[in-house]
Amino acid sequence: MSCAIILRVLGPTVLPEWAPKDPTEVLGLAWQVQTSIAAIAFAGLALIIQLAGTPPIAISSSREVLFRLTLFRGLLLYAGATNVALGVVATWIGGAAGVLICFIFCFVATVVFIGFSYFRVAAYFLNAEGARAAALTVLRDKIGGGLHELRLMSMANARLDEMFPTASPVARYAQTPVGAHETPLLELDDDKYLDDLDSAGLKSAAVEILRLVPPPGFKASMPHPGDSAPQEAAMNAVDPFLRIECGLGARVVAGDRLFTLVTAEPVSAALTKRAAALLRRCVDIRPAAGSGGSDAENAIKDELITLKDSMLVAAGTGVTGALAKGLDAHEALFSALLSAAGNRDLDVGLRFRSYGPHWQWLQINIREITEVAIRTLGSRGLTLAADHSYSLCRTALKAGDLSALRDFLWLYPTHVRCAIEARDPLPLDYVAVSMQNLTSLYFRAVSSDDAELGEVLREFAAETFGESLKACIDARDPKAFDKLLPYFETSRTFFTTSAERRAASDGKATVLLALLAWTFLSAKRSDSDASRLVHFAETLADLVPGHLIWQAYADAVGCRRPSWQNWEIAIKEPLTFHVMTFDGHLAAAALVMAERKGMTLPQSPVGEDHEQATMLLGAVPLAEESLRHFPSLARPGLSAVTERLTRLVETGKAAQRDEILRKPLEQVRIQKFVEAVPRSLQENPFRLADLLPHVTGAPMQEEPRNYSINTLVPRQYFVTLPGHMFEPAELATDVANGMAAGENRFILESLLAGRVSKAADEDQVRQVLQGFADHKPLVLILNSWQAALALDVADPVTGTTSASPKYSGLSLTTDDLGLEQVPPTCIVCDTALLPLLVRDPFPLDNEGTWHMLEAAGIAVSIRDYAEHTQEPTAQLMAGVSLGWAAEMPSEAVQVFHLSSAVS
Repeated sequence: MSCAIILRVLGPTVLPEWAPKDPTEVLGLAWQVQTSIAAIAFAGLALIIQLAGTPPIAISSSREVLFRLTLFRGLLLYAGATNVALGVVATWIGGAAGVLICFIFCFVATVVFIGFSYFRVAAYFLNAEGARAAALTVLRDKIGGGLHELRLMSMANARLDEMFPTASPVARYAQTPVGAHETPLLELDDDKYLDDLDSAGLKSAAVEILRLVPPPGFKASMPHPGDSAPQEAAMNAVDPFLRIECGLGARVVAGDRLFTLVTAEPVSAALTKRAAALLRRCVDIRPAAGSGGSDAENAIKDELITLKDSMLVAAGTGVTGALAKGLDAHEALFSALLSAAGNRDLDVGLRFRSYGPHWQWLQINIREITEVAIRTLGSRGLTLAADHSYSLCRTALKAGDLSALRDFLWLYPTHVRCAIEARDPLPLDYVAVSMQNLTSLYFRAVSSDDAELGEVLREFAAETFGESLKACIDARDPKAFDKLLPYFETSRTFFTTSAERRAASDGKATVLLALLAWTFLSAKRSDSDASRLVHFAETLADLVPGHLIWQAYADAVGCRRPSWQNWEIAIKEPLTFHVMTFDGHLAAAALVMAERKGMTLPQSPVGEDHEQATMLLGAVPLAEESLRHFPSLARPGLSAVTERLTRLVETGKAAQRDEILRKPLEQVRIQKFVEAVPRSLQENPFRLADLLPHVTGAPMQEEPRNYSINTLVPRQYFVTLPGHMFEPAELATDVANGMAAGENRFILESLLAGRVSKAADEDQVRQVLQGFADHKPLVLILNSWQAALALDVADPVTGTTSASPKYSGLSLTTDDLGLEQVPPTCIVCDTALLPLLVRDPFPLDNEGTWHMLEAAGIAVSIRDYAEHTQEPTAQLMAGVSLGWAAEMPSEAVQVFHLSSAVS
């Protein structure tokens, strides 16, 4: 336009013999033509972009690729600008030179630009593979961006937790104290996202808000005229704080709040309004356009749904080529997720939290697609599904993600189930060969130098075949079962000298044992269906050789993550009580296998082996019940294996007894017991001696009373054996309880001796207690929890002093103390007049080692017991000597027989 103006002013003539007679008319015509061409071109490009792609790549990513390839934004800008320039020149700045300039830079350049765009569109459609790859690259970039956003949000929320811990005035996860009041702040009218939070501004706002909240403390009240007596004041003991209710990037549903103000009492409306205004400045929120998830996540989800729908259409119409390309697209997306996450972890309990929701969407889609493909395309669909599963498993293994591998392996049992349930059952040979090649050949190749990885892969392989065979059992399809079983390669691995295959055989034997247990459980659930399970039971019962049964059962009940733990859960009816019995059926299956094939038993069954033999014996009734459903298996009976296990258990007991007797008592465990005795006595809530003034080593006014324990205890408390859980501290608690009971008997007999019991009701006892002006008495309630509650002496459940007692005391029952029948009684002791209780350690003899625990007033000794007993034992002795430092004054103790009004 500038050139046109300059040429208009200078007025030169370019090629006068060719120049148009009326430049303005020519420019107007060019303007109209250029406008028409641009309009038609843009309409065509828009239509091409809108209809871009063919299934299964009919996704918006294809449109984005075309939008970039055609330079649509630049073309629109250039064509619009030149069109305006051409119009201005044609209207106001016409001239021969202007015609040439506008023709070159406005008309010709626009047409060339449009032609270039259409050329790139043609190249895009001619290269179908490149178009698909470009669209997938865009989608992968979107998923990678979504994962990056999730990581950033996770890091930001972790930082938020550090800045606002639970104990701070502003916290994220603080619990509301009992009795506190919650005031919602910043309640939203519609769904929104919390994009950002100003931490410094939030701290300042919290200080301002909490400054306006009444602080904790006593509450003043209006006194009554002339009333000077002290009143129990109510106390506000809740420290106010502000709680953050959601994390950064979270979607807050309409009606929810961003913050909560926790206070002791409700706050005023003015304070709520002020607090909301302060907090609104600290947050950055934006509307939520879609339903669930962020806008970017919704866009990705929509694209995946479109991809899935196009693949379902391809499967339904039999377009296997498009279906195969769609499966390849899913594999590429899975690979992108695995690469972005970069996990390498042998802990297969790890789930896919770092992948965000994308992994779950892809998993759901691929299961639905393969199921539809198998049902509609038959054998061809089954082949595509098996090849896809094989490829996904290799992708996961190359990425080093065993969690993903386990998820992909579970596609195989799904394929087997779909093939069996098809209208015309499909041959399983191809799926079985695919599983065999993957688990037997590929797994072995990649784990040849990694023993730990090899162990996990063997476990996964056995689990996958087990789930596939279970699908056959659930469908009651013996032909499919027999077709699939040989590919499990039991005959090659059960009798082999190869260390690797020997290790694999243990896992396979465990799976077969679990399958037989599942067959027994299925028959128990439906007696009428048992006849259809006979073939499976007969086949499985004879598969595992005797030398593997014992270890197979041990692995089955002790496996870290067996899939069969969920088998029984899956058949449980919702909202009903269900007792899990699968472990029992595992033992029953092991017994049946052992009776038919023999079972190699351990030579010296101690520890876990002894426990396992005991568990198997306990499952004999369940095994006999299971055999009633399968008469062909019941013919040998279980007498032989039961007799062998019984001898094994008895041998194990004898060996265990010999081992316990052979080991000396360990001084370390004895010392643990000795150290735990004083602690247990101190923690005993019913030890009356701790409430009385007491002393150790003082002379006694009369002959002392000695109380002791002399008993035999299991020797396992003082020797270390694998698999045994005998803790010396637990034994110390029993000793402390017994010694405290003996002390209580002596003290109560001394307090009651020679005292006349007076009848009294609640008010009379209370008057006596109120008579102690300068100090509080010691109150003992015997055999009446109602009196302890009424007089507020002690907690009637634990017997110990209540949370806010008016009097120090204890509530006791005398049934276990060996005293004569004592009616409900209240003993009031004047602590100022009571003599000192003397308690000294008392050794029962002069043999062995005695531990004199002066602070606890007790002596203990642990020693070997020489005489023969049925079970290995040790001798435990404890003694205490009790007395009073002076004579008990008669006025020091008052005894009241409680009337029925109190008791």
